[in-house]
Amino acid sequence: NPGSRATDGFSLNGQRTFQNVYLIDGVDNNNYILGVDTNSVQALRPSIDAIQEFKVESANYSAEFGRAAGGVISVAIKSGTNKIRGSAFEFLRNDKLDANNFFSNRAGLKRPPLRRNQFGGTVGGPIYRDHTFFFTSYQGTLVRSSQTMSSTVPQPGMLRADFGSVNIFDPLTAQAGVRQQFANNVIPANRIDPVGARLAALYPAPNLAGLVNNYFANVPIRDDDHQGDGRLDHRFSDKDSVFVRASVNRRAINRGAMFAAPGNGGNGFNDYPVVQTPQAFSVAGNWTRIISTSVVNEFRLGYTRNESDQLALADKSLYSEFGIKGVPQFEGLTGLPQIGVTGFAALGDRTFAPNPKRTGVTQIIDNASWVRGNHTIKFGFDARLSRNYAG
Repeated sequence: NPGSRATDGFSLNGQRTFQNVYLIDGVDNNNYILGVDTNSVQALRPSIDAIQEFKVESANYSAEFGRAAGGVISVAIKSGTNKIRGSAFEFLRNDKLDANNFFSNRAGLKRPPLRRNQFGGTVGGPIYRDHTFFFTSYQGTLVRSSQTMSSTVPQPGMLRADFGSVNIFDPLTAQAGVRQQFANNVIPANRIDPVGARLAALYPAPNLAGLVNNYFANVPIRDDDHQGDGRLDHRFSDKDSVFVRASVNRRAINRGAMFAAPGNGGNGFNDYPVVQTPQAFSVAGNWTRIISTSVVNEFRLGYTRNESDQLALADKSLYSEFGIKGVPQFEGLTGLPQIGVTGFAALGDRTFAPNPKRTGVTQIIDNASWVRGNHTIKFGFDARLSRNYAG
């Protein structure tokens, strides 16, 4: 489902991506911060090596999963065993054997870099044989890449108010609908706003010929993603067993600028420089009790938290420094506003920055299964407290 703004989004039963339900060890794993903030429909994406099993249900699932209009995707994290077991992996991609792309080659720029390292491992085993076990996993993904971008910037003469062969007319001289042309198509210095002149000076000189698409750049992107899981299982007796699992994810995405700071700029929303900091944390506990040969009860507690923010690259506000007045100042508002100039690339920093968001879901679940003759009856409850905070 490419229109979902999520890299892991897909549709089940013709429903929207966000109509699916994601569970880890039976606990809610949905990402309630939607859109480009986290690029995922899941709160946490555990390492594949940490997954014991997964199940996708798209129809005829039981009432406990009835809140899903699309489908239910359930994942269970591995537990330790009586033997020490582990794994390690490394996946590497880079540009050493790649050709330069067409646009960089045409502009005379070097081949854009690509460094992708995905690595990690797992280890699990006994703490107290036949009773207590541990399991841990870690995965890191480090990406260094770039985005090839072209845009239109003013000619150096234009930034000096000299438009050469382009006719420029004085709007203050209109008489009977006729305006006077500026001498030599140069706007007098006393007619140039000093704030506008300072901002216009942030444009770089063209690095390609022509008046349109005359600037080209490879914009660096840095993406660091760290994810870990830990699980502890204990078997009290043949009737009682418990486990506790905690998972955490820390990510930082740093998208560079098309122009030198503080000009930055871009052609569209996703082109502007930004630092994104999606984070997630989840903890789950489970107690399974075999009450009798026909009745089993499962009690579960869970908490999942998501956080994200979008920040400009600058460490302070530049509004006053450039003479832009009347803008309320608050924490996190840094850099310059987004400045659109018709026919040219925009200047400044992206909108929706800062954009702090935080969600938290507390969950209590109890399910009992009762086998009665040829029938199995399952009943219970699922209570959730959801809190959403937006800055």
